[in-house]
Amino acid sequence: MTEDSSQRKCSDTKDVAIIGGSIVGCAVLHRLQASNLSCFLLEKNGNLVSGASSGNSGIRHCGYDTEVDTLESSCIMAAGPLADRFYQVSKVPYVACGAVMVAWNHEQLEKLNVYLEKARAANQMDVCTLTRSELLHIEPNLSQDALGGLYIPGEGIIDPWLTGVGLAHMARSKGAQVFTSSEVVSGYQDDDGIWNLVTPTKIHKAKLVINAGGLYGDVVETINNSEPKFKIHPRKGDYAIFSKEARPLIKNIILPVPTETTKGIIIFPTVHGNVMVGPTAEEVEERDVSQATPSPVVVDSLVQWAHRTVPALKQVAVVGSYCGIRPATQFKDYQIQLHKERNWLTVGGIRSTGATACMGIAQHVHKLISQQMEDNPGTFNSNGIKNNTNEFESLNWKKMDEGKVVIDDMSYTVTHPITKFGLFHET
Repeated sequence: MTEDSSQRKCSDTKDVAIIGGSIVGCAVLHRLQASNLSCFLLEKNGNLVSGASSGNSGIRHCGYDTEVDTLESSCIMAAGPLADRFYQVSKVPYVACGAVMVAWNHEQLEKLNVYLEKARAANQMDVCTLTRSELLHIEPNLSQDALGGLYIPGEGIIDPWLTGVGLAHMARSKGAQVFTSSEVVSGYQDDDGIWNLVTPTKIHKAKLVINAGGLYGDVVETINNSEPKFKIHPRKGDYAIFSKEARPLIKNIILPVPTETTKGIIIFPTVHGNVMVGPTAEEVEERDVSQATPSPVVVDSLVQWAHRTVPALKQVAVVGSYCGIRPATQFKDYQIQLHKERNWLTVGGIRSTGATACMGIAQHVHKLISQQMEDNPGTFNSNGIKNNTNEFESLNWKKMDEGKVVIDDMSYTVTHPITKFGLFHET
C-alpha cells in the first residue's frame, strides 16, 4: 500500500467490483446483483455511459454478419431473448425497423449472396435478397441508381443511453452501489486475496474484479497483469444528424455492402425520430470521447453521401453532428477471460456490438463466475448464486430540463447525442 492510499477510507468488502460504467458494465452489474451477489461499479467519469458507449449508433444488430463460432456471435445470440424481455418490460424505447443492404454496382450485387449465406449460417433464416423493384417498393425514396438489395428484418434501433442507465438503475434498486468520478488508479490483492481498488478518495474492496474498462481496458488490465494480452486501438467514427423532418423519408436502416476493411456508411433512424448518417472509421490515439470532435470536412462528406443515397434528404436540415470512439483491439473477437487464480475477469475488446450484446455478455460473465464459485466454494460471502436472473422492471422515467432524465427519484445526466437530440430538441 502506498503512503497516499493508506490515508483513504476503506469500503466494506463486496463480492464483485466492476470497473467501467459503459453499457456493458451496467448490464453486468444488473445481472450479477440480481443473481444474489453484492456488487458495486466504479466509473472514472462523472456520469454513467460517458465513454465509448456515449458515441455508438444505437443500432441493435441481429448478428446476421458476425463470424460463427466466435464469442461475439454467441453473446449476440444470447442477448436476443434477454433484450426482447428488457425492452418489453422496461419501456425503454426500441423499434424493430429492419434493414436493407443496398448494392450500387454489379460487383456489390453479386456480393449480396455472400451476406445471405452468412445470415443462413447465423440462423437468420428470414434474411432474403431483393430485386431492384422490391427494394424501391420498401424504400421508395432511395436513389434510382440502386440495383438490388438484401432485406434483414431482425435489425432494430434502441436508446443506448437509457438502456445502460436503465440497467444500472435496476441494479441499484436491488442494492448495487454505483460510484462515479471514481477512477481506479491502482489496485492490489491483500494477504486474504481481497482486491483493494484505489481511487482518489477511497479504497474499494471486493473478492472478484471485473475489468469492463472499455477504451481504457488495457490500462485497467495492468492492475492484474503488467503485460495485458490485448491493446486498445481507438477507432473514431463521425456522424451527422438530420432533423426529425427526415424520419418519414426512410423506413429501414440503410446499409452499404461492406468492403474488406469497413462496413461502410449507414443511414438510419433513431427511436426519437431523427435520421443519422455514419459512422466513419479512423484510427486515432485519443481515447477520451469528451475531447474528440467530429471533422467538419468528414461530416460534410457524410451529408453528401446521404443526399446521394436518399435525394429527398437534400430538403432536410442537418441539426448536429458527433463522434464516437470504439475500443477496437488487434483481435477481431471479444477478449473475455477469467483469471481463476487471481479472481479477476477481463471483459475487453467489445467493439461496435456492445450495445447489442451487452446482456449476452453479462450472461456469459454470470456463467464464468458461477463456475468460479463451484470450483472455489466459500470464496464469496453471499448465499449462493441465482441462475434465473431475467428480472427486469418498468422504468418510471421522464425528461427534465438541463439535459437530465429522472428515473423514480434519481436524476441522471444524458450523455448520448441520440438521446439529447431526441428528447431535448423539437426538430
